[in-house]
Amino acid sequence: MFIACSALAVSTLVASSNDLSAMTYPEFEKVIPDHQTATCPEAVSGPSVFCAVAVGPVSVRLFVFRWDGKQPLVAFANYGLDRIEDVKPPAQTR
Repeated sequence: MFIACSALAVSTLVASSNDLSAMTYPEFEKVIPDHQTATCPEAVSGPSVFCAVAVGPVSVRLFVFRWDGKQPLVAFANYGLDRIEDVKPPAQTR
C-alpha cells in the first residue's frame, strides 16, 4: 500500500544523522508496521531518499530514509491527525 503525503507540513521535521542513522529501513520494517509513501513531502524529497509512514490512533509518523548504503533513517516527524490536510493514494498505473 502506498500513501502520498505531499500536504504534510514538514517545518517540524527533525534530522540528526548522528542519532538516527543507527536505525536502518530493514530493521525498521521488522518492528514498525508502516507504509512506504509514493512521494516524500517537498521539503525532504529527492532522488536519494524515500519515506514511510506509520499510522497510529491519534497521529501519523513520517520517517525519511536514504536509499544508499544500509538505508539509514535520516529524519522523522510526528503529526497529529488534525494537522493532515490531504492524505490520498497515488493515481493508479497499469
